[in-house]
Amino acid sequence: MGMPTPRYVPAVGDSSAAPEGMRPASRTPLKLEPVSAAPKRKPRKPRWTLMLVPPPRVPSPVRTVELKRRHALPPVMALVVAVVFVAFASAQVGVWTHEAMMEPEMEQLHLRFDDAESRLRVLSDSVALVGARTAAMTAARDVAAARAISVGAESGVLLPLDGRITSRFAPKRLHPILRIYRPHRGLDIAAPSGTAITAPAPGRVARVAREIGYGLVMHLDHGGGVVTRYAHLKSVQVESGQLVDEGVQIATVGSSGLATAPHLHYEVRVNGEARDPMRTPIEYRE
Repeated sequence: MGMPTPRYVPAVGDSSAAPEGMRPASRTPLKLEPVSAAPKRKPRKPRWTLMLVPPPRVPSPVRTVELKRRHALPPVMALVVAVVFVAFASAQVGVWTHEAMMEPEMEQLHLRFDDAESRLRVLSDSVALVGARTAAMTAARDVAAARAISVGAESGVLLPLDGRITSRFAPKRLHPILRIYRPHRGLDIAAPSGTAITAPAPGRVARVAREIGYGLVMHLDHGGGVVTRYAHLKSVQVESGQLVDEGVQIATVGSSGLATAPHLHYEVRVNGEARDPMRTPIEYRE
């Protein structure tokens, strides 16, 4: 038996060192081609599969139905409409029920309202009657005050205005606006705004001006140190230096200065000293 022929086993990657008869056949180099990217797939729209399974005793195959989004839209819309309708109907039924429950109470309220309206009419008539009686009492009081003026005044005293005396001459009086006590050096005679004021005696107009607290004021000099003062006037019909006779209109009643209502503040001063107008007759002296 002969010995086996030895074989040459080349090293990995070494083909030049192998014998000529044992070299591997030359190979054609491979060309690498770029692999094209896989096309992008569009995202699939959600779908649902509905399986219709028949009862066990019914010889029918199981059916499958594929549902898409557009198939679910009509049922959803119908469900929304049904829910809205049910809510509206429930609210309307609730309103009707509430009205039915409140109807007896509303009827009672209507009856009470009618009763209150009747009482209000009676009260309005009573108030009107009281107002008429008050007006009559006020008129009677004004007449009594006018009589008191003629009775309480000394002989020869003539007032410049026929009206209701609201405040007399006093050494101490609470001021209606300032709320302090101080002397009241004149006579307050209430009358409607614009009422004529006449000269109680002949004299000469000494001053027409505006004074603090007294508004529009006029001074009439009767001679012999006697001066009359008229305050809270609305207007003056004479000028400074003008001579006036007894009974001539010299001004009108107003509420200028510190006054709560239209009235005349009338003062009589003799040599600068205030006197009670109800007790001081005035005579004109040259």
